Amino acid sequence: MAYCSTQRKASGARPAGQLFTLALLGLIVLPTVHAETAAPAPQVPQVELDRLKRPEGAPPAKDLFNARSWEPRVREKKAPEVAPPPAPTAPPLPFAYVGRWLERGETIVVLSKAGQTYIVHAGESLDGTYVLETIEDDKLTIRYLPLGIAQVLSFSNGAPTGAPRTPQIGDNRPRPRAPTRDADDEED
Repeated sequence: MAYCSTQRKASGARPAGQLFTLALLGLIVLPTVHAETAAPAPQVPQVELDRLKRPEGAPPAKDLFNARSWEPRVREKKAPEVAPPPAPTAPPLPFAYVGRWLERGETIVVLSKAGQTYIVHAGESLDGTYVLETIEDDKLTIRYLPLGIAQVLSFSNGAPTGAPRTPQIGDNRPRPRAPTRDADDEED
């Protein structure tokens, strides 16, 4: 070991401890030397304090730093504007007009619905859901009872199919003839 230390001294090399000490001195001394040679700090402009005063009549400012909770602020969502629901309507009439006739001064109407036949006159109920209100030459008025809505069942061309037709003067159409009895019919 003695050989190493003398060799270092002879060569002019410094021990590691001395280098560390010099480095620390350099860190302490250099900033102070640099601070003395640095340019002077810039001048701070003067603030006109009279301009910071609030004008009279101005509304008071809100407390910007008044924290009430650490929870994130939830924005209120506006409900979308919803149009009012449409007025209730009756379903389409399920009945089809078949025919009509006069019986003792009252008109009887034949209607059909899904394979069922209804023989009704004005004021009668149909399935407990509809009521036949009026019978006219070219239409029927049927009321949907759950909503109280009147609906019209029209016939084509103003005259319903199979409706009785009163003959007009000058009508040249052939008229049905009454069946005639033959002598052969009675024997069978």
